[in-house]
Amino acid sequence: MNYIMKKVFNKIAKITWQILGVIYFPAYVAFWLLHKIARLMLAIAYFGLLNKQAGKDIIKSLFKWHGRY
Repeated sequence: MNYIMKKVFNKIAKITWQILGVIYFPAYVAFWLLHKIARLMLAIAYFGLLNKQAGKDIIKSLFKWHGRY
């Protein structure tokens, strides 16, 4: 009986994590995209302030992959 309950619990836990992942993914993508847009607007603002080097650095960092993931 205990083995059956454990198996059912594992199945319920797996389904719950999958549902949470489906709900979380669009929010993650939306905020990632908003972050990129905000960085681009910041670079444009630096170009407007005639601080070209800071603008170039921000634009370069937009397309650079950080981390090991």
